Order: sequence, then structure tokens, then C-alpha cells
Amino acid sequence: MFLDGKVTFRCQAESDRQEDHLEPEVETKGQGGGGGAYAGDDIGDFEGLIQVYSERVLSFDMDVYNAFAGVARQLSFRLQTDLCHGIPVRYFDWFLLWGPLADQVRRPNAPSWSWAGWVGGSFPRIWDWYNRSIHRINKAIRKRTWIIWYQRYGHDSTYCELLFKHYEGRPGSSTKRNFYGARAHHRFDLDCSRTEPTEKLLASEGATELPEYSIDILSPQPGSGFLQFWTVSMTLRLDEPTSSADDAGPRHTRRSLGIFGRSGRELGTVSVQRAWLERNAAPREAEFILLCEGRDKRAENGRIDDEDGWRYKAMLIEWHGDYAERVAIGSIGKGDLGEALGDGMCWKEIILG
Repeated sequence: MFLDGKVTFRCQAESDRQEDHLEPEVETKGQGGGGGAYAGDDIGDFEGLIQVYSERVLSFDMDVYNAFAGVARQLSFRLQTDLCHGIPVRYFDWFLLWGPLADQVRRPNAPSWSWAGWVGGSFPRIWDWYNRSIHRINKAIRKRTWIIWYQRYGHDSTYCELLFKHYEGRPGSSTKRNFYGARAHHRFDLDCSRTEPTEKLLASEGATELPEYSIDILSPQPGSGFLQFWTVSMTLRLDEPTSSADDAGPRHTRRSLGIFGRSGRELGTVSVQRAWLERNAAPREAEFILLCEGRDKRAENGRIDDEDGWRYKAMLIEWHGDYAERVAIGSIGKGDLGEALGDGMCWKEIILG
């Protein structure tokens, strides 16, 4: 039933009732999504959609995309972007930095890097550590990223598809561009020239079959949900933190662990689900991959783009044969790359499911 800007659904099979408020679509050119239908400039309007939906309890996990489809169409239309398993690809790097609002467990029919791959509330929180302005986000993400994101087509194929095709610039230009079309910057003391995916099939791990995720009905070009990309990999040590953890927000049972390098100094912290820690007791060495530049907290006095406060966002990963899964997101200082254990950091191809 549609009445006065609200839609109400009553299920004939269950006693469930759902109400949502719908804002009218605005056909105007704003600064939100690169000349799209959104006239405002607040990324929080869209992060809130993901947060609220992720907190819902689904009767059937297989409905994770079906139930989100109506909201996803609004998000895609207003931000002028495709979605990949629930993540807006126009701002892919920074939407990957979502964090749990409460205790979570894996939803096996969706990839671990997406909020859809976890049962429990998730918060994308770009506005919380950077800025609400979509106009500023469009500009800053071009400067703060380096990964070229591909998605594998299927387990029986070596084909990989770019998630987002930016404007390439003048025909014949030899300038190397990043994922968002900006001039690529040299950041790491490594040969980072390889960015295209290696053609290879994934092998099952022993008797365990590769996971098949729910079909990504939110995307016009659905893939397997397995990302394939090159980035910096580092081995670091997890142990009890020496800094005090921030326990603000909803109660949870996650454990905060310190991230330590070869000097023994704490480089940052990471919050892991207790179930993972029970299988991987600290202290232990673990692999982190660098995702992009980000902040741990919002800059004061409007100095949001000053270099002070920007860090490398790092994903703690766990390997399952040929592919890895997300465990948690942490960060390390931009001057801490020499803290990698073993042979140091390396430029590595990752398949992330």
C-alpha cells in the first residue's frame, strides 16, 4: 500500500509488517553523483540506507539481494553508479572500509568483503572519518587510491571484468591512470607496474568446493563475487594491544588486537570477531593487504585534506586455498611500511572472496 510518501507491506504468510519512508526522485543535475539525479551533497543519506538494511534479520539468507533491490535501485540511480554485491563501485575503495556495528557471523552466500557477507549491522562510515560532501569525496578518492579492481566472471572461467570504467582522457594518452581516472602516483618502493589479472582457474581446497554466492541481481553485469587485483601485502604480528581501545557504541564481544611490526612498536589496532580469535589465538603473525588511504577519525577545524591523520587502511585476510577472505579492517601509519616482518612488503596478486 502506498500512501503519503510511505509504503506499507503486510505479508500474507507471516505476521511481519514493514514500513519505509520514500523520498521523491529529483530529476536535476546536482554535484552528488557526477551529474545524476541527486540534488544534495550528503553521502550519509546513502550510507544510512546500507546501515539500516544490514541490521535487518532475514528469514532466508538467500534473499539478501532480493530484499535490498528496491533500495539498491534508488541508491544506484541517485549516485549514478552500479553496485557490486551491494557496494557502490563509483566509491568502491572507501565503501569497502565498512565496519561492524555489533557482533557478526559470516553469511556464506555472499562475499566477505561486502557488508552483505555478514549477518549483523554494518556501517560504511565515510562521513564519520572524512566528510559528508560527495563532491569532496569524488575528488579525494582519486588521490588516495591505487588498486585496479576486477571481478572474476565465474569459477569455470579465467575472464575478469573491470568494476568501473572511468573516462580515459585524450585518445593516445600514455599517462597511467588509477581506478577513478586520476593520474597514478608512485607510493611504494616496489615495482607496482602489474595491475591486470593473471589468467587462471581457481582450484577447490581439498574436498571443499569453491563457494557459490547468490546471483548479484543488483548489478547489470553480475560476476562471481571474487575480486582479483594487485596491491601491497605485509606480514605483521597480532598481540594484546598496548593502547586503550575505544569501547564507545553498541555492546559487542569483539576483541581489539594490537598490530605490531619488526621494531615491536604498536602500529595500530584491529577489532576481530571472537569466533575468529578462537581459531587464531594471538600472538600470531598474520597477513594484511593495503586497500587505500583513509583516516581513523575526522579532521578538526575543517582540515580534512591535510596529510596529518591520513593512514593506510589495511585488511586482515585469511586464505582458503587459492582465495582469501576478509577478517577485519585496521590501519597503519604511512611511514610504517618498513615494519613488515620476514622479507618485508611485496606487490602481490590477491583473489578475495
